[in-house]
Amino acid sequence: MLLHFTIDSPTGERFNHSFYAAELDSHINALNFFVATGYQLCSATLTDQEGKQMSLPLDAFDGMPIAGAIRELQTEYEQVLNPY
Repeated sequence: MLLHFTIDSPTGERFNHSFYAAELDSHINALNFFVATGYQLCSATLTDQEGKQMSLPLDAFDGMPIAGAIRELQTEYEQVLNPY
């Protein structure tokens, strides 16, 4: 997936960035990192391999890492789908 995002720095400068990662949590962690270091998210869009775009809800990014929560959720789903 390709993430395109726009941020404002603590000094008011605007930056446009994009990067590719196979895992969604990599994108989420990157956005949370910027928020945690004082940047403000202006926009964030994911583009999948088929070219479909999805705008991400900016309010969801509070600067806290979520990798652990995503792994826990994945484990719970795997247990439900494969109970044996």
